[in-house]
Amino acid sequence: MISSVFVSGRLGKRVGRYRYVEVDRAVPSPDGRYETDRFLVRSPLGEDSSFMKLPLGSYICFKGRLEEDEERGIVIVDELDETFGARPQSEDK
Repeated sequence: MISSVFVSGRLGKRVGRYRYVEVDRAVPSPDGRYETDRFLVRSPLGEDSSFMKLPLGSYICFKGRLEEDEERGIVIVDELDETFGARPQSEDK
């Protein structure tokens, strides 16, 4: 099964070894509001990767693949990413 995805959005909060990526929908709901979808994403580089250290709200585009996690269901594994306008936060702040 082919499971390649391309996502662009904002980095959300960290949840253990995962991080949410928030994506605004392009089409409004019937009441005229634009909803936001949240996807759980894991970096294969672990918690020390820049993906995990970037501040909340950083804009990111990435290519990944879908995997099934026993605890969380379907998640995205980040394979190649590019972030814009943000620098990783240091651990001492």
